[in-house]
Amino acid sequence: MSDKIECMAMGSTKRRVAALREKRVDRGATPAEAEAAKAKADQLDKTDKAVEILKSYRFSEEQAKGIVEALDELPPYREGRWRWGLMFDYCSSHQHLDPHSLEGQLRWLNQELNGTFSQSIGGPLREAKTADAAANIFKPYAERL
Repeated sequence: MSDKIECMAMGSTKRRVAALREKRVDRGATPAEAEAAKAKADQLDKTDKAVEILKSYRFSEEQAKGIVEALDELPPYREGRWRWGLMFDYCSSHQHLDPHSLEGQLRWLNQELNGTFSQSIGGPLREAKTADAAANIFKPYAERL
């Protein structure tokens, strides 16, 4: 199981984020430890937010966790990535979403899974019962992002 999913399974993500945010130089941590703790807390916050956004698009908690697990990095992506132009066009034509934001990019991803890739990935993904099954289904698409 990946670090992202393990962290979600270890009780409250919010408590873990709060504990990581307490690792600061003024509390005895080295600058490197403080920076690493901040980066991990930011990643956990983004992971938790991504799961919540995907759940709002009617993915189950397990499916949302599987999608997040399969992504090698969480959005927001920058120019030059696969399908960037399509995502940018989608965001600008749908309520002027910010194509650089996590919400805009996950909304586009949802549209892709329910439209362009609904037969090959979206349908089977919606039938997945576990995070691992969802990750395995989503992985070929995620690797091309």
